[in-house]
Amino acid sequence: MTTVEVLRAARELISDPAKWTQGAYARDEKGFQLCTGYDTGATCWCAIGALEHIYASMSELEAIRYLTLAVSEWPAKVNDHKGHAAVLDMYDRAIALAEKEKDAKC
Repeated sequence: MTTVEVLRAARELISDPAKWTQGAYARDEKGFQLCTGYDTGATCWCAIGALEHIYASMSELEAIRYLTLAVSEWPAKVNDHKGHAAVLDMYDRAIALAEKEKDAKC
């Protein structure tokens, strides 16, 4: 997966507020905090946990870089303090940045 694909898939995963969480990378169906976004029992994820769930590799780190560039702060801070709409906006901006950079390399 490319970084843009990772960002898009993670954004899609948490686009439903019921599949998004704050204060934990992921939670199970009972709302219990899980240690990672790729835990098989996860049913909702934070901005970073969604990336882990989609693709735990270097592309995840690159995707985090774009999320950080998009908001000029740690993405988890946006996730935990600014709400779902701000997280989706952060993803939209990160996707646009990643696409712009990818197009500039071609």
